[in-house]
Amino acid sequence: MGWLLSGLIVLYALYCLVFLFLQSVFIFRPQKLPASFAFNPGVPFEEVRLKATDGTLLHGLLLQPDAPGGTILYFHGNWKNLENYLPFTKKFTDLGYRVLIPDYRSFGKSKGRLTERSFLGDTFYWYDYAISQCPAENIYIYGRSLGTAAAAYLAANRSCKQLILETPFVNMYDIARRYGMPFPNGNYFSFSLRNDSALKAVTVPVLILHGTKDETVSIESGRKLKQYLKPGDRFVEIENGKHKNLNEFKEYHLALENFMKQVE
Repeated sequence: MGWLLSGLIVLYALYCLVFLFLQSVFIFRPQKLPASFAFNPGVPFEEVRLKATDGTLLHGLLLQPDAPGGTILYFHGNWKNLENYLPFTKKFTDLGYRVLIPDYRSFGKSKGRLTERSFLGDTFYWYDYAISQCPAENIYIYGRSLGTAAAAYLAANRSCKQLILETPFVNMYDIARRYGMPFPNGNYFSFSLRNDSALKAVTVPVLILHGTKDETVSIESGRKLKQYLKPGDRFVEIENGKHKNLNEFKEYHLALENFMKQVE
């Protein structure tokens, strides 16, 4: 039995090491799009191409409904590319908001290689583009799942109207622990994605939306962010909501609309 236990310990250690060194493979599931790919979001739009200081070409879409209100800077999740998330932006364009939705490096038509530095730092390019279209006080920063890390980081470092996080996690160490890898908190992961640290520095109103049956990012991880919220911030639990279907619940829509319309 001793050899079996030793073997299991070795396998477990390898499991942890593989995650530690190949973390981006576990986290990001990009799908490239050809330059000729034609989007059809159902509202007037334009493709936006930006160049990072290192020369990397970044790509996104600016959706422009007929009666534009403010601008939603929307950071999507870890699957495929922005085309996969366009159905979730319809909520905002129906309400008359512009939506600027970028793809991360290696996603869709964006080029380059993802690092935590580029994942977070590229948010500034998209913010600069957004404020070229409307003032900062009319910009809502929205993050979904993985994109909550990009959104929270940006809101901690730039001015905006509100920060909205859908199905956020505390940090990647918390996610790793959920999958049986007891790494202590720190900044040694290739992608630490510290929502906890970012929220401490966010001064604008914050709304967090999380489903109680989330099978990808547990509600327990989301609840750990409550301690970093300010008076007036909101944490809304959607009963029986899962990771990908919060928009099917009226509680989601009511919470979102009430929060965005609140007088500061």
